Amino acid sequence: MPIRTGLEGLRSFSQLSAPEKDAFLRSHAAKLQPYKNTALYDEAVNKLYNNYRYVKTFGLNDFQKHPDYAERNNLYKARLIGKAFKENFSKDQNYNELENGLDMQGKWDLLRNKDYLTSGR
Repeated sequence: MPIRTGLEGLRSFSQLSAPEKDAFLRSHAAKLQPYKNTALYDEAVNKLYNNYRYVKTFGLNDFQKHPDYAERNNLYKARLIGKAFKENFSKDQNYNELENGLDMQGKWDLLRNKDYLTSGR
């Protein structure tokens, strides 16, 4: 069974509810207007949404320090996974061992499957 606490921020634009999508699209309509009715519209929406989440989390100065889109996405995911991991496991008596012994992918796998460490992996 996956652990959900703290992972809500990892939802992509396509995973938002219809009201959440509509609110985002309305509030960013001017920025998206040049892409309306083009093949690039979906890509523009996804990138704008991801950049919006990054700026909201780290701030505009940090956004400007990291011009690479993929790097920003990795930093954003690492921040949310690290925070969710701490929220979910900090009271575990083996927390320090888990924190130091698992890389980001291992933390992500454990958050998605509480039996990850005992599933023969």
